[in-house]
Amino acid sequence: SEMCIRDRHGVNGKMLANCSVMQANFSSNFLSQLTLRLKEKTFTPEEMVYFEGETDIFLFEITSGSVELFLGAMNTHLKRVAKDETFGEWSFFTGNRYTESARCTDFTNLFVIWRNDVLELLDNFSLDREKFFCLRDRLTLYTALSLSLIHIS
Repeated sequence: SEMCIRDRHGVNGKMLANCSVMQANFSSNFLSQLTLRLKEKTFTPEEMVYFEGETDIFLFEITSGSVELFLGAMNTHLKRVAKDETFGEWSFFTGNRYTESARCTDFTNLFVIWRNDVLELLDNFSLDREKFFCLRDRLTLYTALSLSLIHIS
């Protein structure tokens, strides 16, 4: 059992090592516990990861394959995300609905962290909890300021 846990830390910890926002802001103890909650999921080409407007929020990292982020009915391409890149960060930290949709372009493996798992775990890590909500507030403020600047010009 201890060997299994050590192996999960090694494999799943790789995701967290590639996620700079997590590495820069959270304690190693918190990240170590978080690795136990990571899941790996496999998707086929053209399979949807999530749809714009969904409220069940996850943070994703691609371990193989690629994902296209796009806007709704017009299918407007925003970005292609590839191996070792993360996506879903804005919704993950703010708790707001996804503002885009995500579709796999190849056979794709993703590491997945459910936002609710993180929030539950943060109850045991007060400093990390404070940092998480500080990030949320900064992103929300940045978005609000960006939108107000668009309306001003």
